[in-house]
Amino acid sequence: MRKIAVITTLHEVAREEPISSRYFMQELERNTERMEKRVVSIISQRAKDALKRLNNTSFSGFLPGNIYFLLPLLELLGDVKAGLIILDIKAMNREHLLLQTRRYPSLLTSLEAYRDLAEEFKVPFVELYSLGWRRKVVRISKEMKRAGLDLYTGIRMVKQGRLNGQLRESLLSVLSDKMVFEKRIISELERNSIDVLLSDRAMFYLGLIIDDVSPIKGNVINSHPALLKGEFVLPGNTPTSDAVRLKLPVVGATVHHLTYEVDSGEPIVELKRNVEHVMNSNVAEKDKEVWIRTGNYAGFEAYAQYLAFAGFEFEKVAWNRVEEENPLDVYSRVIPPGR
Repeated sequence: MRKIAVITTLHEVAREEPISSRYFMQELERNTERMEKRVVSIISQRAKDALKRLNNTSFSGFLPGNIYFLLPLLELLGDVKAGLIILDIKAMNREHLLLQTRRYPSLLTSLEAYRDLAEEFKVPFVELYSLGWRRKVVRISKEMKRAGLDLYTGIRMVKQGRLNGQLRESLLSVLSDKMVFEKRIISELERNSIDVLLSDRAMFYLGLIIDDVSPIKGNVINSHPALLKGEFVLPGNTPTSDAVRLKLPVVGATVHHLTYEVDSGEPIVELKRNVEHVMNSNVAEKDKEVWIRTGNYAGFEAYAQYLAFAGFEFEKVAWNRVEEENPLDVYSRVIPPGR
């Protein structure tokens, strides 16, 4: 039995990843046309339940994301089970998150939806707070920019002994905090005997987790809401808006091995869907983005994830303690090619 973990970042969904209940069911009907009957049955039932969680506004959020469909689909597979949900939260701690929810109430609603989902499927659930090191990254990036450098160049220069003073100390502090965060993730993966880690909207770069010292390095995969091979390639963090801007007739979803270079790992599963009906509509550009995003969340990307686990043999992980590593050594190794 292979156990998987899913890691995702908690979004202020109505603002950061809006979708619409207005398009949800019609896109789900399109998405399920070519799926096997038992899959359609599960997705359709989950969709009806999901609509109860959607606000009756044009720009509402699908609270638990793709995992809402993925967890019941995994039960169709005899040799795969969900073993852990990790929620990356952009706050200092729980008290700070509660302060944020006064401005963005959907943060709390979304968090509760993930907790409910974990309880429904009896899956361990972990909240990790990441704003501390994220704030440091923003500050050091600004300092580097003023010095005419970027973060990767700074790491390389420190490694070569060509950057000293406060910039060097600030950069080393960021790398140390980031490594502590990734070690916490690895610790949870080991504690729950996880064999595969799925990154689904985890909005940060992995370093230590995919480094050579990590036992799970070869079993880390990413879910990307677009195609990464062929004619309609849309890497990066804005594929939906890019698709609308380019007026693409086809979009898709890709599950691929996660590597140092963003969205460049070998694909495991790629699915395409036609969106000409969206592009030819008279709705505003922003509404087209919402429409396409809604289609991805309406069981489509979750189905791609399910197929990845159904059709690819991941080796079981032989967990052992990660050797102590210098953060500078690790993050200098994971600089993407060409940076």
